[in-house]
Amino acid sequence: MNIDIVCKIIFTILVVIFIVTTVVKRFCYFKPIEKYKETQEDYTIFKHNHIVGWLLKNKDSDKIVMFCHGYNGNISHRENKYIELFKMGYTVLTFDYSGFGKTSGIPSEQRLYEDASSILSMIKKTYENKNILIYGESMGCPVAIYVARRFNLGLVILESPLISIKGVIDNKHCLLKLVSFLFNDFDIKKYLLGYKGKILLLHSTDDEVVPYDSIFTINNHITKHIPMTGSHKFPNIPWDKIQEFINESN
Repeated sequence: MNIDIVCKIIFTILVVIFIVTTVVKRFCYFKPIEKYKETQEDYTIFKHNHIVGWLLKNKDSDKIVMFCHGYNGNISHRENKYIELFKMGYTVLTFDYSGFGKTSGIPSEQRLYEDASSILSMIKKTYENKNILIYGESMGCPVAIYVARRFNLGLVILESPLISIKGVIDNKHCLLKLVSFLFNDFDIKKYLLGYKGKILLLHSTDDEVVPYDSIFTINNHITKHIPMTGSHKFPNIPWDKIQEFINESN
């Protein structure tokens, strides 16, 4: 075969792979929703740079939870979790990443890390490290670990953690499995290395998005693991056991 034809075929394949990879990372990783759902509580709305978030202030507490949500919806879709954390005696701060809810911008892996770091820097102006708890949900778990390690925070809760995008693709029966090595984003193991704080892992044995057995690859980094039931989006969270873990860790 003519060398020029071979080069053109290879070039075309590389271009197609690049386009597919770019499209998947832009439009499949994230499923943001701009419109808020109606809420039960009255939140203090804040804007920090381009980031919009909510604060549920607990006047009787000097502790705060920074909530890093998952890949879909916006901050209004997790209100039941904020209320439970508030009942535990925490002020709850939640925020939307770039491109989610009322926060401007375009989401990307690095952008999520930068958004969370910016919010945590703001929190640290008011709260000491020992009084800050990071709660990560799904894709928000790599984000939570990233900022916890970067700012040397001592306590993290990981709910249904995404181990990596590659792991999710490998679990699906689709053509992307052939090039899953290109999707090495949100690799939580990379950020668990070197983290010295305590981690509570919550994961459902029924999870249809992130298989339960995938978490065994990170178990040696986990302080305590509590199995759950329910789907990835609607797990049955054992809030009483979370409270016990927090009490034991303080």
